Amino acid sequence: LALLQHQTETGQAQGGAQGGVGAEKGLSEWPSFDEAVDEYFKKVEEQKLVVAADSAESAIKQRVEKIRADQHSRLEALAQAEHKAMRKAQLLEQRFKDVDKVLLVLNSALESGVGWDALSDYVAAQQEAGNPFALMVHQLRLETSTVVVLLEDDEASSSEPAAAVELALDKSAMANAREMFAAMKAARLKKEKTEVAALRVVEVAEKQSLDALKQHHSKRELKAVRKAYWFEKFNWFITSENYLVLAGKDAQQNDLLVKKYLQTGDAYVHADLHGAASCVLRNKDPKGLTPLSPLALHEAGCMTVCRSQAWKSKMMASAWWVHAHQVSKTAPTGEYLSTGSFMIRGKKNFLASVPLEMGLAVLFKVGEEFVAHHLDERRERTLADQPENEAANPAERSCDKGRDKSSDRGSERAGPGQGKVVESVVKVEEKASKQQRREQRDLKLAQAQADAASSKDRSAQEEVQEEVQEEVQEE
Repeated sequence: LALLQHQTETGQAQGGAQGGVGAEKGLSEWPSFDEAVDEYFKKVEEQKLVVAADSAESAIKQRVEKIRADQHSRLEALAQAEHKAMRKAQLLEQRFKDVDKVLLVLNSALESGVGWDALSDYVAAQQEAGNPFALMVHQLRLETSTVVVLLEDDEASSSEPAAAVELALDKSAMANAREMFAAMKAARLKKEKTEVAALRVVEVAEKQSLDALKQHHSKRELKAVRKAYWFEKFNWFITSENYLVLAGKDAQQNDLLVKKYLQTGDAYVHADLHGAASCVLRNKDPKGLTPLSPLALHEAGCMTVCRSQAWKSKMMASAWWVHAHQVSKTAPTGEYLSTGSFMIRGKKNFLASVPLEMGLAVLFKVGEEFVAHHLDERRERTLADQPENEAANPAERSCDKGRDKSSDRGSERAGPGQGKVVESVVKVEEKASKQQRREQRDLKLAQAQADAASSKDRSAQEEVQEEVQEEVQEE
């Protein structure tokens, strides 16, 4: 409030000094106090972002300039080394007669058995006496069979100092010159390669800097953070038929998932594997009256198996599912259920084995005007209206977080054996349906027999038995 009041007073004071119309230039009106405060702190945060982006951009530009300067200094050093090697070789060619005389004297002394110390003393004495050939000797390196001589340019106009040239004692002046020219060519080749590499390094650095500058430029504006959906705190994905599947990340989330989000009509999917995820397949019908899709159950089973020890073991396994009313947190008398564990009452419906395949996808929220273009993309499908590549392997359609294949991978990998996965899913559902009809028929027969027995009507009992026999034959 104090900041807003200070800014308002400052604007009024500046505007008052400039005149009537200017008094309103420093002020902005907002419908509510909340919107005014939100706009004020938005500007403050954006200013901080601008300062941080400017600092980051300056550091990026300095980095590129430093790389360019380093490459330039390296090329300069190679150019100087090439120039020095060229000058030494040229001086050696100009003074090769004098150099050969120096090498001849030194080699003759060594061959006659003169010691190294005596030879050094002899050279020093000749230098004091003013011997021009002895004055050319700069340093004796007899341990490496080399000598360093000082060579000056014959031209009087040359301002460059004498060059110290290291020569091999076992080679003539021209042989040493040839080696120097070969070293000069190698230095020139190295310089050319370094120039090409330096250009490439600078280009890569400039490209990376441009990408980084674009990223930091986009960070100058304060953007609203997307509000996360309630189910994003769990492991989740959306099936190929638009069912939502949730899985707990730990034991606490498993408890929360079952207690709070498992509703009537949903399915609890699990596997008898170590570390298997507790999955909940949410029914799209709020009342839970619509039966769940077999394909959705199969994909949910894929998730619970992949998020188990079977993933590391690379072991094919199958999952099972039960209705929501079969899952209970109440343990039998004398037993205890730990966190994340549940009691399953009744029959488990086992699913077919699933491949250990998972994928990642990016979900886009389309605008209201584009919803019509995406209708029936994730509708519930039967085996008859599925495309051939989808029917061959429904598990490839989705395994984790809304996987939606954009390639022809399913059609490439589909084979005669993979179609058995869908057939197994359909057979399981048909078996469950037959079992339900059989139970209803048996219940009807029992009720009819009870009614006939109470009425002592023998013909009624025979009619019921004939009717049941006809149903069995039709089935």
